[in-house]
Amino acid sequence: MGGLRAEYGGPQIGPHIPLAGSLRLTREAALANRSDLCLRAFVTKVDSVVTRVSYCHPVALVFHLPEEVEMETGVDFNLWNPPLPHMSLLYGHLTEEERKKAQEKVYILDESIISLSFLVTHIALYQTNYKDKTLRS
Repeated sequence: MGGLRAEYGGPQIGPHIPLAGSLRLTREAALANRSDLCLRAFVTKVDSVVTRVSYCHPVALVFHLPEEVEMETGVDFNLWNPPLPHMSLLYGHLTEEERKKAQEKVYILDESIISLSFLVTHIALYQTNYKDKTLRS
């Protein structure tokens, strides 16, 4: 993340993996549903390194969720978008050419990134302001 930010700029972001995107719920309804998200620990693995035309994830790792986790997280959160577990490696407005170069740089910085896997033991529910490009919210 630091290597990409040094070359392409953007705000410093802490590593995080959203399991679900924008929710169309009130805060109260989301908090009421969170008790349904008591999961057993599971292992996730990097599926791919992708680029997108998006400020929040122009270059990101996409993670594979085990099938039993997908079924267990079947809570109706009234999502705007289908779940796509990912970790943004960089935030910023990049051209298509910059995104492709940044994607290549990910493999240069860490050849083994595609084999990354780890144990997930906790999840959290956050409310953020997606318009806040400073990430202070």
